[in-house]
Amino acid sequence: MINVFGKDIPIAVFTALVGAIGTLVGGIVAGGIALLLNRISNRQQNERLKQQLSHDAEQKGIERRHKAKAEIFLLAAEELAKGARYLIRYHEASLSPADHASIISGYDAALAKVHLVGDFETIRTLTEANECFQIEALRLNKLRTPLQRKAAQLKMIEAQLKEDLQSRKSVEGRFEQIYRVNPTDPEVPQLTQQFKCLHERISKSQEQRAIMERELYEGSLQLFRECRTAVRAYSDKLRQLNLVARDELALPLGPAAPRYLDMMQRTNDRMDSEMKALVEDLLASNRPLPQAKQKT
Repeated sequence: MINVFGKDIPIAVFTALVGAIGTLVGGIVAGGIALLLNRISNRQQNERLKQQLSHDAEQKGIERRHKAKAEIFLLAAEELAKGARYLIRYHEASLSPADHASIISGYDAALAKVHLVGDFETIRTLTEANECFQIEALRLNKLRTPLQRKAAQLKMIEAQLKEDLQSRKSVEGRFEQIYRVNPTDPEVPQLTQQFKCLHERISKSQEQRAIMERELYEGSLQLFRECRTAVRAYSDKLRQLNLVARDELALPLGPAAPRYLDMMQRTNDRMDSEMKALVEDLLASNRPLPQAKQKT
């Protein structure tokens, strides 16, 4: 018997009671530990889930930015390529300034968008390409301006020539009318002198027109050659820009990049050779320069 709190309890009962209490306490402790471990596990899972969601959101953001950048680069490539067409058409006298400028209507916007999303190396290469474009456009404009002035002078000569031819025809008709009626009419010498002056002025105007037309023709051919030179310089810069942009978009040509540049170089050499032969043929035959088809 064991005395507990003044009461005698059999040893077997006491032992069973202590065992039950120990089991109960052990269960409570084990349950508490399990609950604590469960909370820790849930917290870890929640943290991992938050990290995964954050990572997924970040990846989606990167993918969206990459897609937007790719779209901007593709649109910019289209607009920048139009710069070559703008340069090559500088020699076309029939192309109005408004139609010429409309070729590159989206050029400035394309530059601004690439500056907004591009990496520094892409922006630097783009700036070099744009600088080349602006310099070549100014150079071609300086060559074209004298030709435009000559074209305006030629129009004035042709207008005066047309007027003089009409006047000579009128004088000739008047002379025949009077001379048929009275060969000794006092107006006959005056008409003769007037006809002579008009004839000399017409001959001089025709000579000036021929000289001006030849100068304009040769100047147009020279401008045509310079347009091709400008396009080649600008295209070389665009190819460098293409390689840099491909690297930024994770689409590098890698070891094939030098072969790409060499291929384009050889293509340009062949085109230059053909262009030179064309100009020589045009000079020899005095045929007009080829013009781009105008949209109607």
